[in-house]
Formats: sequence, structure tokens, C-alpha cells
Amino acid sequence: MADASGPLSIEALGFYRTNGYVVVENFLTPAELADISAAVDDAYAKHYSYEHDNVGANPAYDAVFLQKVNLWQVHEGIRRHTFSPKLAACARQLLEAGAVRIWHDQTLVKEPNSLPTPFHQDLPYWPMIEDTALTAWTALDDVDERNSCMQYIPGSQTWGRLPGVDFSSPQGVAEVAPEHAAECVPVSAPVPAGSVVFHHSLTFHGATANVTERRRRAMIVHYMADGTRFNGQEHIVSKIMLMKPGDPMDDDAIWPLTP
Repeated sequence: MADASGPLSIEALGFYRTNGYVVVENFLTPAELADISAAVDDAYAKHYSYEHDNVGANPAYDAVFLQKVNLWQVHEGIRRHTFSPKLAACARQLLEAGAVRIWHDQTLVKEPNSLPTPFHQDLPYWPMIEDTALTAWTALDDVDERNSCMQYIPGSQTWGRLPGVDFSSPQGVAEVAPEHAAECVPVSAPVPAGSVVFHHSLTFHGATANVTERRRRAMIVHYMADGTRFNGQEHIVSKIMLMKPGDPMDDDAIWPLTP
């Protein structure tokens, strides 16, 4: 069984199943943290084509965070973290999957005095039939409520796939899921640099504003279980792929299997 063959404890797995997220503090070694931090800094000092670099494309998004995606394809330092066997082993455990694929990686930088990240589920934006996907969010700086730590609505992964939220004019979780209004109590996840927070693709999550004078950097890897199928939804990947609803998302050049 996947639960018995990975780095996460039975207690951590149980917490994830109940709450839809789990914090693993100090997941990275100091050397691993220094390596990925330097890689993200280097990537943000460069400009990439639109399919990798969204900085400057949407001022409303930039006011919340700066993001670059699928940098594993163009930056060797990012690739080392995206293909971390240790992260992948956790993803296999949490998804109870024999094999997982990289859906995409994502770097998110909160500039000083940036806005909060609205609460949302990931899956409504993703072109997947199944809900067999999750996120590994790695803190590259110490984070708390002053510089944009993650926040979660425990148990919200059981509410099903709800409408996506417009980041430019976001709704509150209680507006998106009024039948769960009494449960919409966020829990903050402050962590030291090098920690990872895993969350389910249906878990409502957001992040506080960065009211400090320093950047807050995060490195994210999104995983999906091997065998996940395309739902036909418009997405950056579906704009370049000739795929039909129900097709497996198994193109190794785009969604590679993890080590």
C-alpha cells in the first residue's frame, strides 16, 4: 500500500486525508534549500517566452504575485527540484498512486506590499476529469501571516469541484460555497524556509498579503496520478495539444513521470 512505502508518517497521511493539506517542516536540507533558492533568484533575473513567464502579462495578477511556470523545461536548477525523488515519493503516498506525473511547476514571488492570494481550489482551473492531483508548496523564505503564509479551509477537499474564483475581483469562499459558510474558517500555515505544505487539488487555499519590505518566494510542483484524463477544458496545454475529452494526459514531453 502506498501509505507504507514513502517518507510521510501515518500521522501526516491521516492529517492530510482529514484536512486536505499537511505541513512538513524543514523538508529540504540546507544545501537543497540554498540550491533551489539560488535557482529561483536566477530565473527571476531572466525573461522567458510567454508559456513560461507571466510576469508583466496581467497587472492584476502581478499585484498578487509574480509567476513563472514549467521552468523545469528551461532551467536546470529548477529542474533538479521539480524532479526531486523525495517530493515525488510524498506525492505517490498522498495520491495513493503507483506512479505520478508532473502537471507543471510554478514559482510564485510575492513582492513587498503585495495583495492577498484569494481563496480558491486548484482543480477548477485544470483540465482534468479526475481529482487525482495535488500541490507541493515549498517555502524558500520563513513565512508567517505578515509576509504571506499559506492558509487553508480544513476539510474543504470534500466539497467537490466548485466554480473558479476571479483573482482580479475575488469572491469569498462563503459566496462560492454558501452551504459551507459555517465551515469557512481559514487556518494559517506559517513555516520556516525549506518546509513543504502539500494540499489536495480541491482544498480551498489562499495566502495572506505581504506587508513586509522583503520578497516572499515559493517553489511549487503540481502532480497528477498517472492515468489522469483530459476533460476538454480550455487551458494553456489544450491550446497546443490536439487532445479529445477522455484522452490520457500521458505525453512524457509535457507531463513526465517522476523518478
